[in-house]
Amino acid sequence: MEIEQKDRDRILLEERYRQEIRKQLAEPKSDSRIKQFVNSAFGLWLFSAIFISGAGTLYQNWQKQVDEDKAKFQKKLDEGATNREAISKLDVEISYRLSSGLLELSSVEERIDAQHAGKTDQERALLAAQATFGILRSLNSKERAIQDGLYPEFGSYTLATLLAELRRRLPESERADVETSLASLSSLVTRMHFKGQSAAPRQAAEALFGTVIRKRWQGTAFHYIDCNKKTPFS
Repeated sequence: MEIEQKDRDRILLEERYRQEIRKQLAEPKSDSRIKQFVNSAFGLWLFSAIFISGAGTLYQNWQKQVDEDKAKFQKKLDEGATNREAISKLDVEISYRLSSGLLELSSVEERIDAQHAGKTDQERALLAAQATFGILRSLNSKERAIQDGLYPEFGSYTLATLLAELRRRLPESERADVETSLASLSSLVTRMHFKGQSAAPRQAAEALFGTVIRKRWQGTAFHYIDCNKKTPFS
């Protein structure tokens, strides 16, 4: 019995469909091909190279940042140590300059009495006042700084310059006393008026202890620096 044309066409289409299905089933899926590549020797080498290269770059960048941070930290430590050493030297230098001034003031009357024994008490008092003003002025003179400086690096610094430099280096919380001392020192000569029974040198020393000398400059064992306003030469 002959098969009709339409049946033949249907059977042919079905057979082509089956072949297409077989073909698709026979082809490996794309993700399977990726897995095969990853698991292959070349794939493993390629991904290892990429990972190692990326990890190496990340490590190098991290190490560079660590080194930079360490360098910055060390620089900060060094700067801090240098600043603390400078502050310590400035305190000692200021203490020494103030002590030198007190030492000179303490000997004014003795020198006047020795050199001008024939003069009246009033004349000697006037000479003592003049000598006292000279000593106070000299505290801020460059000539005295060159002659009496303790540290060579401060040889050109007047006492006022030393105070200003110390203020600059100190933490803000410690600046107030130094600022007061600097202001008092700058106006000490202009506002000094000797009166009463005390000798001019003693009154000047009392003024130094009362308005200029701070605790931070005491304890250095320099002459008279550990005295006080009531007993400036004891």
